Amino acid sequence: MTKLTLENHLERDTRLDGWSVNGIGPYSHSTEDWVKMILDVSLDIDLPPFLAEMFDRAQASMVYGCYHYPLFTLGMEELFRFGESAFREAIKEAEPPNGLTKKRYVDLQKWASEEGLTDIAAANRWDASRQLRNSVSHKDGAFLLGPNDALSQLDITKELVEALFINCRNHARHKVRAQIDE
Repeated sequence: MTKLTLENHLERDTRLDGWSVNGIGPYSHSTEDWVKMILDVSLDIDLPPFLAEMFDRAQASMVYGCYHYPLFTLGMEELFRFGESAFREAIKEAEPPNGLTKKRYVDLQKWASEEGLTDIAAANRWDASRQLRNSVSHKDGAFLLGPNDALSQLDITKELVEALFINCRNHARHKVRAQIDE
């Protein structure tokens, strides 16, 4: 592991040299290319400001992983926290039964699936994300994840969160229309 020092803190971490978006190999992208790929993943829908800030924090950690490789892992950990917070906030917008939002993450996921807010594929991806969140939050030892893992999880989480918010907002609109029609 490269020790971060005053002298090397703005230098590309040499562990990045073996990575490309195609996997580990002799070719790596320039630091600028990595940063661009990470920053190109942006939220396309309006989210509450605290969620947008969480996403930015995860993304920024990944960008600085180019200079200190462990920050890719930290960025993913932040991304998992963002995912859970976004899930909870989206469910609130769907106007769930009283007390549901205080329940465990797994219970919220089950309710969202039963309500049709997530299809089977999305429910499975959310479950995998929750399990990954648990594994990094309750780890016994240190591990490092690579830039491809970080970039992939950034894309996946963005896609899942945006789809869930859209579904929850539509669900709430349909409830209002049904109440008006009654």
